Formats: sequence, structure tokens, C-alpha cells
Amino acid sequence: MSKTHKLVIFDTETNGFRGSSVLSVSITIIDAIIDEQLNLESFLKVVDFNRFYYPVEFEYDAGAYEAHKLDKERIDKLRKEHKGPPYPEYFLQDEQIANVFKDKEALFIAHNIAYDRDLIRIPLKKTFCTMLSNAKVLKIPGHYKNTFKNPKLIEAAQYYKVIKDEQEGVFHESKYDTELCALIVWRMLKSKNTELLTALGYTEEEIFKATQY
Repeated sequence: MSKTHKLVIFDTETNGFRGSSVLSVSITIIDAIIDEQLNLESFLKVVDFNRFYYPVEFEYDAGAYEAHKLDKERIDKLRKEHKGPPYPEYFLQDEQIANVFKDKEALFIAHNIAYDRDLIRIPLKKTFCTMLSNAKVLKIPGHYKNTFKNPKLIEAAQYYKVIKDEQEGVFHESKYDTELCALIVWRMLKSKNTELLTALGYTEEEIFKATQY
């Protein structure tokens, strides 16, 4: 019998480093249906969010701005372009988004999820990191002998063939990065990635049987 798994794939842009304000959050919620042989039957987007916020800090971090180009003028513009009900000006005041992250059944997925998880400040029950899980898949040599470095999002995307070269300049936008991460997850499920299936709750025996054919 097939099972439906709720995946919450997300990314943030911030006003600096760990502990700084979230300036944007993008979330894509997916229903992934997997059959008894652990084949991916469907990968359907249920809903997505793409929101922009002002920092609580007095000024915008110059280094972060160079990466994502989010300042007051651009955030003003993006908030005005939002189609739908208004939402809070500051990330930590957005209860609707907070409720998404409080889901106890969903599997939360991000590239370098440890970083994003700290910014949310809400305990996530089940998580999966596309960065750490793909280090031994891509096998990019690390700084030390017999080690592999954690792949960047673009490196994982290129490995799974879900990006074209001309798209590279779009990086550091949370919406695009979230969509790209979702495509990586889709490819991982199609290939029956052991770590991802384990995170979804499948046993070693179930995975072993499913990967022998």
C-alpha cells in the first residue's frame, strides 16, 4: 500500500550570520507518494510561501546584502507585489509561518538545515539535510585526505542534473533555492536514496528489499 509523506522544503535569507534577522523565507510543501517497492509515485506541490521581512537590527549587513540584494527599498517593493492577505513586517511575528514549522508529522528539508533551523527558533521534530546527505554521494575531495566536502547547492543540483549553466546567477534567492532543493529531493527519491528513505521512516529491511531490484 502506498504512503503519502508531507515534505516541507525551505530556505531563508538573513541580515548577516547566525542569530540575525530573517529577511526572507520560502517554503514549498510537497505530498510525496511512495509505493510498497519504495518507488516514487507522485511528487505534488500542495502550497508554497515566499515572504519578505524587515530586520530588527538598526542597519542592513553589507556582506549579506552583496549575496541576496535585500535592502529596505527592495523589501518594500517585494512586499507590495505580494498577492494575498498582508503578513507581519518581522519574521518572528509571523504566526502562520510559525505554525508551518510546528508540524510534528512533516519532514523538514533544507540545504544546510542546521543553519536555517537555528534562525527559525522552533524545534523541528523530523529533519533532513540535502547538504550533509550528499557529501558521500558527490564525493568532492575535502581539505583533508580521505574526506569529502559538503557540497554547495549548485554542486548538488549539477550532480542531479536539475540546473542549467545559465541559471547559476539566480542563486541566493530563497524562492529559487527552495525550488532547486525540491528538485534535488525529487531526484533522490527517484533513486531511492537510503538516507532520505530512512528519514521518512522506512526500515533497513524495507530499503534493502526495495533496492535489490
